[in-house]
Amino acid sequence: MALNSETRQRLLTMLLSQISQNLNNVAENSNISINLPGIDLGITLPDLIPSPPTEPGTPGSIKEVLSNLLNKQAAVTTAFDTVTGTVAAVKDDYVAMIEGDGSQVLIPFDQIESVSEQ
Repeated sequence: MALNSETRQRLLTMLLSQISQNLNNVAENSNISINLPGIDLGITLPDLIPSPPTEPGTPGSIKEVLSNLLNKQAAVTTAFDTVTGTVAAVKDDYVAMIEGDGSQVLIPFDQIESVSEQ
């Protein structure tokens, strides 16, 4: 269907108005869509709200770090001591480790200063 220039101009004006209104109301992770039947502008809009940069494979929390070390040897340092052993379980707010002598140690996340794989 061919559109005359007057109709095309009216539709483009309407499109620009809708885009302007949507940009004023954009919230994080929202999508903008405009439906103009019969018109393909052939453009792609970039993301309006960029996501924060993160390095691939970089854990975001102590729980993620410890989960990646499950069943591996690790050293967990707190203000009181360093526990070295096997990461046996990672729970909501603590890690369970098995030391070399077989004893189990529970360490709350809020007490952990550093973690390293052994």
